[in-house]
Amino acid sequence: MITGESDRHLLTKVFEAGATFVLFKPIDRHRLLRLLRVSEDVIQREARQFQRVKITCKVSMQMDQQRSTGRTLDMSLNGAMVSADKIFSVGSLIHVDLELTYGKAPLSGTARVVRVIGLDCMGLHFENVPLDHATKIQEFLLPLILDAGPARVLRHKA
Repeated sequence: MITGESDRHLLTKVFEAGATFVLFKPIDRHRLLRLLRVSEDVIQREARQFQRVKITCKVSMQMDQQRSTGRTLDMSLNGAMVSADKIFSVGSLIHVDLELTYGKAPLSGTARVVRVIGLDCMGLHFENVPLDHATKIQEFLLPLILDAGPARVLRHKA
């Protein structure tokens, strides 16, 4: 946040509202550059959480007695777009088994359906993923995220 307000008590309200950094006018060039250097890693880390990588992995889903299988169209560290033989309604909390690497045990967790596209595609947001599985997803995806170009598509035999 950048402000011309001189009241330093404003800081409490600003941070409570969600600001991460505050600069007071007039802006000092050296302070601004230092802030950019400090925040660069935080900004990049945050962006990686949502960056999607086009990748095809086998996925199995279940809610109560309803089952569905399909493949990811793309993934991020927080979720995936899935093409499946059966879709679940938006808001549904489902169990997900994700086969990142052929022949290895699938990673399990839960995901919430956050959107449905057409008759066979849904967006999932991962929730309550066990820490060891979340770490494996990160170890799998992070090199791809760092290396991904906009048209890169990876396919796994899963």
